[in-house]
Amino acid sequence: MLHGVFPALPTPFSEDGCSVQTEKIKPLCDALLADGVDGFFICGTTGEGPYLNASEKIAVVEETIHAVDGRAKILVQVGGGDLPGTLQVIKTVTSMKIDAVSLLQPWFFHCDEEAQYQYIARIAETLDGFPLYLYNLPCFSGNNLQPAVLERLRKQFPNIHGLKESGDPELLERWQPYQSDAFQVICGNDTQMLPTLRRGGYAVVASTANVIPHIFRKLLDAARDGQWDEAERCQKKISEFVSIIIGPNAIAYIKACLAFKGLDAGSNRPPNRNLSAVEKEALREKLKETGIIP
Repeated sequence: MLHGVFPALPTPFSEDGCSVQTEKIKPLCDALLADGVDGFFICGTTGEGPYLNASEKIAVVEETIHAVDGRAKILVQVGGGDLPGTLQVIKTVTSMKIDAVSLLQPWFFHCDEEAQYQYIARIAETLDGFPLYLYNLPCFSGNNLQPAVLERLRKQFPNIHGLKESGDPELLERWQPYQSDAFQVICGNDTQMLPTLRRGGYAVVASTANVIPHIFRKLLDAARDGQWDEAERCQKKISEFVSIIIGPNAIAYIKACLAFKGLDAGSNRPPNRNLSAVEKEALREKLKETGIIP
C-alpha cells in the first residue's frame, strides 16, 4: 500500500512542445524529496500523460527511476489513447523498478459500464499480478467508474490494490466503504486531503504538492499526531493555492510556480500553452499576497 504525499510530477517539454526534456526530471525529484515527499505519480494528468506516446512514457519512467534511485516509491499512469501503446508501456515498465501502475479511465468516447469493465479487465489481466490502482477523473475523461464495475473487477483481479479518485468530494466519499487493508482509496483532489485522512485514508496524489510539498507534509504529520487544528490550517492554505491556479492552463501555472522557486519544469505540450509574461507577473503577485512565495 502507498503512504504519504505523492506529487503528480509534471513532464518537462521543449519550448516547441515536440520533445520531452528528461534531463530536467532529476532536479525536480531531488528538490521534492528534500522537502519530504514519499513518492511520485508520473505520466498522469499533471504530467500531460494523455499527450505522451508510449516511447515517451517509457523514457519518463526510465529517467524518474534513475532520478529517484530507490529513495521513494514510483506510481506510473500507463493508460493511453491507443490500446497497443498502453500494452507496450505495461510490458516495459512492469519489468522496471516501479512500485505500481495506475490506469486512467477511457476518455473522449463515452463508454458504457460493460466497455469499461472489459477494458480494465484486459489491462489487469495483462499485468499478471502486478499492483494496479484505478484512476477516476470523470470531469476530464467523460467516463465515471461505477461501484458495480469496481466490484466485478475486484472479484476477479486481486492485483487491483486501490483507486485514485480525482473527482468531486462526493465521489471520494462514495469509495470509502471499500477502504480496507486490501484496497486503498487514494485522494487525488488536493482540497480533500484532510477529509480523506479523517476517514482513514493515508495517501494523496496532488499537483500542487509540486509547489508546496512542505505544507502537505506538515498536514500529514499533524493528522498522524492528532493535531487537527494545525491540519485544518494546512488544508486551508492548500485550498487557497488551488483556488489561484484552478481552471484552464492549470499545468502552466504549476510550471510557472516551480520556475519562481528556481526549478525548470520545461514548457507545456500544445494544445496546452505556457503563461504569458503578464500572466506570470499576476500569478507572482497573488502568491506573494497569500504568502505562498516570499
